[in-house]
Amino acid sequence: MKRSMSRNDPTRVMPEDEAEPGTIVRTGIWIFSKLLRLYPGHFYASFAGEMLDVFSEAITESAQGGFTPVLRFWSRELAELPLALISQHFYDRRKQAMQLLRYDNQHEIGAVRSVARVLSILTGGFVVMLYLFNDDLRAEPTPPSVMLGLLPFFMLIAWRWERFGGLLTMFGSVLLAVTMLFQWSGAVGLITPIPLLIFIAGGMTLSFLIIGWLFVSIAQHTRAIQEHAGDEETAVPRKRRTGVYLVIGLLGFTAILLFLVPMIVPVQQRMEAPSFNNLAYDQLIAELRTQGAVVGVGSVPAENTALSVGGLEINVNGEIVHAFEYVDIAAATADLSAIYYGKNPVWDGINWIDTPRLYQVNNVLVLYVGSDKGIMGILENAFSPPIVEGA
Repeated sequence: MKRSMSRNDPTRVMPEDEAEPGTIVRTGIWIFSKLLRLYPGHFYASFAGEMLDVFSEAITESAQGGFTPVLRFWSRELAELPLALISQHFYDRRKQAMQLLRYDNQHEIGAVRSVARVLSILTGGFVVMLYLFNDDLRAEPTPPSVMLGLLPFFMLIAWRWERFGGLLTMFGSVLLAVTMLFQWSGAVGLITPIPLLIFIAGGMTLSFLIIGWLFVSIAQHTRAIQEHAGDEETAVPRKRRTGVYLVIGLLGFTAILLFLVPMIVPVQQRMEAPSFNNLAYDQLIAELRTQGAVVGVGSVPAENTALSVGGLEINVNGEIVHAFEYVDIAAATADLSAIYYGKNPVWDGINWIDTPRLYQVNNVLVLYVGSDKGIMGILENAFSPPIVEGA
């Protein structure tokens, strides 16, 4: 018995005016009707009937040539099915996610605008602090430092012209990452691990991208609401409105976290290769590296008016350590003894930012001013416990 159903009914097997299909065709149509249920529910309800009609006509035509054409037809359909299912489910999930990023009224837009402005103030303030406390950023302008300095101005522009300023911020954030990676790729003696460099560049870029996108989305939704101002408003489900605030809050937290984490983690600073050949320093650095430390030699000479010689600045796992080489062990011991027995008033008069610790390695004194337990453990394992600890 044939069934009389509408064309879009996904349960319909064949149009009424067609002949009863053979077993192969009938089985194929039944299998395909079951596979269609793997699509998202709303897609199945809207398009399953039409897709089944097209499939029925195609497999019926293939069946006229025998079993081999049907087999080729099924092979092609099964090969294309996984990609079609994945893309449709991805589109469906993306559409659901975008529903949470749609602002339906001025109250929601105002909330998002507040989040975007607070984020711009926080990140802009961090950038200003970097310029105030990092002399290198001001003394030696580089493409990354210039772009970093421009981003607060771009975000400030977004306060007045949200779309234009937001696009500038997004574009500037991408340029920041590109210039950072480009400069690091050509740096000499760079000891920072590549994954960490990518994390820093990517984290800061995503942070500014989120802020820029928030400003752009505000402008877009403001315009959409204005264009439909005369339309009848529909009630927005409370669950969806709550979802909007949760997503925006999560984006804001993510933006700050991505910006702060690269600044908090112990980043290995960019170092220049040493311009000397010194056996004592080479042995000292080699010993530190045997402890698993990432060590680089800085371009800034180490100075300490309490010691009678100049030295070298060394970076150990992101912390600065100073090494001072003497002509012999006796000279190093003399300076060390004066400090140890309180006969060096200059040492006692220094306003240390943290606890100073002095280690002796033959004719080299190693000074570490800090309290990082990891660095202290590396120095003690490489040399010995500090001989002088504190002023």
